[in-house]
Parts: sequence; structure tokens; C-alpha cells
Amino acid sequence: NQIKVLKTIRKMASQGYGIILTTHNPDHVLLLEGKLAVLNLSGDLFFGTQEEIMNEEFLYHLYGTELKLVHIEILNRLACLAPKL
Repeated sequence: NQIKVLKTIRKMASQGYGIILTTHNPDHVLLLEGKLAVLNLSGDLFFGTQEEIMNEEFLYHLYGTELKLVHIEILNRLACLAPKL
């Protein structure tokens, strides 16, 4: 269902609607490929594009855990993955 909702959001954005989405899932940002605003626990606000903000170092400081950004060739997309527990 997440994919259905994200597809609807993308379609609405392409029709000119302004979209504000709150999520704790960095993969949603990667799937939508838009601009983002991130508020960390200290109250610092980061704003920009996915390419400007989303990197492994930023995600580590944001979530306090190691996450990997991996290009999945068969899907032709970047994904945010947690290491094996």
C-alpha cells in the first residue's frame, strides 16, 4: 500500500499540487525524488534536494545508526538499507 500512496502523491505533484509528506522512512524520499526538509532532534532544519542532503553520513547523524544507500540496478533506483542485525 505504501507504493500505491507514493504513486498517488507523485501523480498529484505532477499535476501541480503542492505535497507535504511526513515520514520517518528515508526510502520514501528516494522513491519520490523531490525536495525535502529534515528536522533533527536538535531542531536543526535542513532543506534541499535528495542529492544535496541524502547521504550515509547525514543519515547516521540523523538516526544514530548505520544505513547504506545502495543502487539496485535491476530496479534502477537508490534504496536506503539497514545492515543485518
